[in-house]
Amino acid sequence: LVRSRGLGDVYKRQLFERARISDGAASEDVAIQLVKAYDSDAAGLLSAMAEYPAEDVELLAWLLVYGESYGDLDAFQQDIRQRLAQDDPVLAAVEQAIDRYNGN
Repeated sequence: LVRSRGLGDVYKRQLFERARISDGAASEDVAIQLVKAYDSDAAGLLSAMAEYPAEDVELLAWLLVYGESYGDLDAFQQDIRQRLAQDDPVLAAVEQAIDRYNGN
């Protein structure tokens, strides 16, 4: 992967493409990379996610939530709620992914 300061466009595209084609251990690696991207530039990652089709946003949200589940998922949910408007499709996808992760 090409890495740049923050989340460069090339890096985001490559990471999102890897998310589409990954499975198993590769999915876990993408989840970890998404968490790192969120931690370093949450606004940039969320903005980039919003530019993708709903199906991709759902996949990215699921992988991000999965990666965040290794830490404090409640704190992540609080943080993302503060960053996004209630009607934001990325927030909706993340909320659905959290519900799915929690078995709801």
